[in-house]
Amino acid sequence: MMRSSLNSTNLLNAWEEGVSSHPVRRALLLLRMAWPARSEEDWARAPIGERDGSLLSLREELFGTSLDSVADCPKCGKQIELSFNANDIRLATPTLQHGDDESGLLVEAAGYKVRFRLPNSADLLKAPDREALLNRCISAVFHQGEIVDSMTLPNDVIGPLIEQMQKSDPQADLQIALTCPYCSNAWSIPVDILSYLWSELEDWARRLFLEVHTLASAYGWKESDIVAMSPQRRRFYLDMVGA
Repeated sequence: MMRSSLNSTNLLNAWEEGVSSHPVRRALLLLRMAWPARSEEDWARAPIGERDGSLLSLREELFGTSLDSVADCPKCGKQIELSFNANDIRLATPTLQHGDDESGLLVEAAGYKVRFRLPNSADLLKAPDREALLNRCISAVFHQGEIVDSMTLPNDVIGPLIEQMQKSDPQADLQIALTCPYCSNAWSIPVDILSYLWSELEDWARRLFLEVHTLASAYGWKESDIVAMSPQRRRFYLDMVGA
């Protein structure tokens, strides 16, 4: 049974609030709507993998477990259809507790030791580029036993740092391996569950607006009353007016 927080009125309000918002803000407002006991600030501090795993669960509850999409082969240009299940893209979430003071992760490379935490939504909103994002997540850098500025990290340390971040939070950088049925080219594409979910939510909202328009025109009912109806009841009345 669907949770009461996921009724049509709440979903429509979330969509309306997020239309002109930054994509990360959209993620946070959807999570706040779906899990009202957890604050938006708390969600903003959660690792990206935890956030996206929760968005995937929300998508399952709203639209089911099957996901369909298309992709263009970068070699031959043919468009291929994709179909996969939510469990196919559900990976382990981080076991560390999140928080601004978290420094439980460590990478060692080229004589450097770097303590860091996993990126979160608050970081994505405040960091203008990758360098700024990494600096927000680094808590300490040691070289030859001395503390050094994170801005001085060489590329042969930054690479392993990013790789360790990805390994520690695989849901945050999800990739699907594809093979073109026309030319056998193999490549990978990123899976952005937020964009996928938001696109579906937009389609749902536009269909709902059309239903509201039809029923309001036929019966003179208020939008709030129509939106509050179950989809089955709205469908019954739409059938009655031949829509």
